[in-house]
Amino acid sequence: MLAVDTVGIGWEPMTDNSGRLGERWELNRRTILKAAGAGIGASALISASGVGAANENTFSVDLIAGQNTVAGEVTVKKENGNLIVTFDTSGTSWELLATHLHVAGSEDDIPQTEKGNPKIGNFEYSGEPDSAPGNLAVYTVDVSGLSGEIVLAAHAEVQEVLIEAPYFAAGAQYTADQGVKKDGNPIPEARSDPEDALVKAYPDGEFFSLGFKRDDGGFKDEGGSIEITFDCPIVNGDGDDLKIWEVTFDPYPAESADVYAWYDGQWVYLGQADNSGQGSAGSPEAHTISTFDFGDPADPDYDEVESTEKIRIVDTTDPSLHNNNADAFDLDGVQVLQDCTNEETAWGAGEPFVDRGSWATYFTYVLDS
Repeated sequence: MLAVDTVGIGWEPMTDNSGRLGERWELNRRTILKAAGAGIGASALISASGVGAANENTFSVDLIAGQNTVAGEVTVKKENGNLIVTFDTSGTSWELLATHLHVAGSEDDIPQTEKGNPKIGNFEYSGEPDSAPGNLAVYTVDVSGLSGEIVLAAHAEVQEVLIEAPYFAAGAQYTADQGVKKDGNPIPEARSDPEDALVKAYPDGEFFSLGFKRDDGGFKDEGGSIEITFDCPIVNGDGDDLKIWEVTFDPYPAESADVYAWYDGQWVYLGQADNSGQGSAGSPEAHTISTFDFGDPADPDYDEVESTEKIRIVDTTDPSLHNNNADAFDLDGVQVLQDCTNEETAWGAGEPFVDRGSWATYFTYVLDS
């Protein structure tokens, strides 16, 4: 556990015909800006009138995320003159990212805005575990100056993993602009289905060739391209965040493609994928794997890409290195290396601070005389 003052803090996705993630995601979707970022709030109500479960001087209630989802429980217990408040998400699919707690003699003594909404940033106790996410946070509160019925507000940021990494871009939306072979003829049909660019299939399936782009008898600097849009944003987490799979049979000249992420209203250059790792035809070793870290993009104007819902892969192969039958960069898979998570501010059932506009709650507990 991590001590904070007197506090102890210790799928394949379902898709429909449109290629989008199905109802489960649509019901829970929130934009994620960090792998374990701004999370889901939760509050609990404990009442002397019988809300929650009681065992002598111990009370526990459900920890509610998204207004109606049980994400764990909050337990309050009087022990050695102190109040022990425990947040616990064990046994659920949810994990704690951070917690906030305030204990007072009345509702009015809990930090609030002029409109009566709680100001969790001003709560007396808060903690962000070093190893977040986790399942347990424990606060020890000195209540020697309080007596009788007291008021508590317990808030937590939690997350649920919807798709566990790594996973391929199956079901993602895409827009492809395929080029041609070096001789100007169309690329064979077997290498022209953009669906084959999303999920690694070779040698058991096909891949998608980006192709060259011709211009006035010559070639453009950029060839064919594909843009892929994800329902669940790819986030900047620990280590690499994105993996690109390419197929080349050795020996073969160099092929390359520039990789971009849509961020801050424009395309940010992440780096270049290539075919430097080659293998014999029909062999799994015929793949080159290029990885990209959103925390270290090649674009000098950006220190990081916090998250993206869209990537672009555009061919940059030098045609002069190839024979007339060449069809440029052969894309066989796009793989996400960070979990897809659902994070959302939430509070547990209880007495609301305000009648409308916020569903934050507080709860009461009666101290022994």
